[in-house]
Amino acid sequence: MRKHILVVGTYKFEPKLESKSMSSRRILQQILYFTIMLVGVIGYVGTTGTIAQAQTNSSQLDILDVSEQSIRSEMSKVSSNTKLDNTEKEQILETYQSALARVEEGNADKELAARYKVNREKAPKAIEDENESLKNIQIILNNPNRDLFSEYSRKNLKLAELEQTLAEENASLNFLRDINTAYQAERVELDKFSTDYSNLRSDNDAKIATLREQLAGIQSGTLTEAERANFTLAKASLYARLQNNRALNERNNGIALAKTLLAAKISHTAAQISLKSDIVTVLQIMTGSARTSVAEQRRDQAVKALEALTGTNPFLESYAKQNVEISLRLLDIAQTEEDLPASEKKIARQKIQVEFDQNIANQIIGTKKTSRSYGVHLRQLRQKQPRISTIKSEIKARSEKLQDVLFQKIINQEALDLFNATPLDISNEIAQYEAINGPVEDLNEEEIASLRTLYNARRDILNALASYSEIKRKNLSDLNT
Repeated sequence: MRKHILVVGTYKFEPKLESKSMSSRRILQQILYFTIMLVGVIGYVGTTGTIAQAQTNSSQLDILDVSEQSIRSEMSKVSSNTKLDNTEKEQILETYQSALARVEEGNADKELAARYKVNREKAPKAIEDENESLKNIQIILNNPNRDLFSEYSRKNLKLAELEQTLAEENASLNFLRDINTAYQAERVELDKFSTDYSNLRSDNDAKIATLREQLAGIQSGTLTEAERANFTLAKASLYARLQNNRALNERNNGIALAKTLLAAKISHTAAQISLKSDIVTVLQIMTGSARTSVAEQRRDQAVKALEALTGTNPFLESYAKQNVEISLRLLDIAQTEEDLPASEKKIARQKIQVEFDQNIANQIIGTKKTSRSYGVHLRQLRQKQPRISTIKSEIKARSEKLQDVLFQKIINQEALDLFNATPLDISNEIAQYEAINGPVEDLNEEEIASLRTLYNARRDILNALASYSEIKRKNLSDLNT
C-alpha cells in the first residue's frame, strides 16, 4: 500500500495505515489530526510567503551550521564506517575535503569582509593624518629661506660622515620610491575592482541561486554516505559564495574612501620623495660625488627610457623626449660650472701680491728720500700690478654670468615648484599634448605605469637642475663679494 508523505521544511508527517479492521473512530481521529496540522502549515506559510520560501529559509539556517569541525566529524565517521570499502571511503573523504576547503575559503572571506569594514571606518581619520603630514612637508618644501647647503655646512661633518649620511639618505629615498611603486600598483588594482565588481557579484549570485535550488530538493534524512558528502559540499560551496559576496560588498562600500586614502598616501609619499631627493642631491654635491657624472647618469637613464618607448604611443615618446632635453640642460650646467678653487686661488694670489707691493711702496715713500734706485723699484712694482682693465673685465664677466645663473636658477626652481604643485594628472597631460599634436589612443595599464616612471624620473632631473643652479649661483656670488 502506498504511503503519502507531507514534507514541510525539514519535518515529515507520515500517516500510518492499519488493517481494514481499524475502527472508523480511529480513522476519523487521524483525519482530523492531519487536517489540523495542514491548517497550521498553511498558516505558517502564509506569514512567510510560499512553501518554497519556507524551505529556502530553513536551508539558509542549515547552511549556518556547516563548519570545519562538523565536516571533520563526518570524515571521522566515514573513516571508521566498516560498511564502506576503501574505494568508497576515499571518494567520500575527497568530497568532504573539498567541502572543507570551501568552508576555509568562506571563513577567509568572512575575515576579509570584517577587515574591509574596519578599514572603511578608520579611513576618514587616516586620510586626515596623511593630509596633515603632507601639509607639514609642503611647508618645508615651499620655504623660500630653506638652504640645505648651509644646514649641512654648519654641521661641520667630515667627508666620511657626509658619505655615510648620503648612503643612509639614498637608501631611505629608494625605500620611498618602492613604496610609491606599490601604491601605484594598488591604485590600478582598485580601479580594476571597481570595473569588475558588478560581474563578480552577478557570477556569484547566479551560482548561489543554483546551489539553493539544489539544496531545496534534497532531504538529508534519507541520504547515503556519498549523498550526504555531496550535500555537505553543496552547503559549503553556498557558504563560501555568500561570504565572498559579503567581502565584495564590504570592499565596494568602502572603495571611494579607499581611493581617496590611497591618493593621499601617494601625494604624501611623493612629497617625502621630493624632500629626500633634495637632501640626497645636496649631499652628492657636497661629497664631490661628481656632479657631472650624476648629470650624465640622469641623461643616460632618460635616453634609455626614450629608446624603449620609441615607436610606441606618441604621447609617451614625446614625454620621454622632454626628459632627455631637461637632462641635457642639467649636464650643460654641470659641465660649465665655475672652477671655484682655481678662481679663488687666482683672486687670492692677486690680492696678496697687491698688498705686498703696497707695503713695499709705503716703506719706500716713508723714507722721505729720493734716489734713482727707489724710482726704478717703484716703477717695477707698478708694472707687476694686475691691469685694472683686466680686473674690471673679469669682474664684469663674472657679474654677467651671475645674472645669467640667477635667471636660470629662477626658471629651474619655478619649473620644479610647478611640477611639485600638483600630482600627476594623466588626463591633463594627454589633453595638453593633443591640443598641439592631435588625438592619441588611450593608455593601457602598462603604458600608464611607464608614464609614472617617466614622471618620477622628471622629478629627479628637475630637483638636480634646481640644486645645480643654486650651487652655481652661490659659487659665483661668493666670488663677486
